Amino acid sequence: QSELVRNVSDLGHQCDLIEQKYETEQKHYKAISDLNLNDLEGKRKTLEKNREAETEYHRQIDTINRELEKHEVDIRDRDKTEKKLNQLTKLEAKIEQNLNTHQKTLNFFEENDSCPTCTQPIAVDFKRDKITYEKGKVVSLNDGMKQIMDEIAKHETAISNFANIANKINELNVNVSKLQTSIEELNKYSNNIHNEIVSLQNKQTDGKEIEGQLEQLKVDLEKTKLEKDKITQIYGHFFETHKTYVYAFKEDEI
Repeated sequence: QSELVRNVSDLGHQCDLIEQKYETEQKHYKAISDLNLNDLEGKRKTLEKNREAETEYHRQIDTINRELEKHEVDIRDRDKTEKKLNQLTKLEAKIEQNLNTHQKTLNFFEENDSCPTCTQPIAVDFKRDKITYEKGKVVSLNDGMKQIMDEIAKHETAISNFANIANKINELNVNVSKLQTSIEELNKYSNNIHNEIVSLQNKQTDGKEIEGQLEQLKVDLEKTKLEKDKITQIYGHFFETHKTYVYAFKEDEI
């Protein structure tokens, strides 16, 4: 009798433990089930859009780099051109100085028949030859000056263009830096989304495992209850039999 009572008590306690565990697992399962699993597909789509955006950023960088290569070729003669301009500027100053000297000499012989310093007359043939020579030098130097000025203008225009190209190169490099920063930020965002996707997938797996555990707990609980009921019935039958036996024994005594 005492063993039957102990068995009923143990089975009752076991039923309580299974019911408590079932309740706990059911709450956990509900928490997982309440997750917005539809958001998983949304995150996957976002991740795909991020990959497409990154591909586009890289395409833009490649396009800019090709443009940069072209501009680098266009600007490669800048130092050479600046050096040449410096030489032309010095040559211009030298020609101008010579032109002024010959112009003064020409003016002197055109305006004077005698030397202002010694007052001696200037020979007519010498004066004529000198004027002819100085006029030729002035014309030659003026032609040279014109050519030098044209070359200086060309080189100044080229240097101005080089400056514009340099500004464009700087602008393109800034754009590349911005795109690279966008790619870095996009990768950080994509990594976060990837981790969230993995977390949701793991929770889905946990949910399936808990669902299986709940089914097993139901089976275990029903089995334990059946065993408890069976032993309870045996105990009840035993108790009734024992009570009848005791009653019959007392009747015999009377």
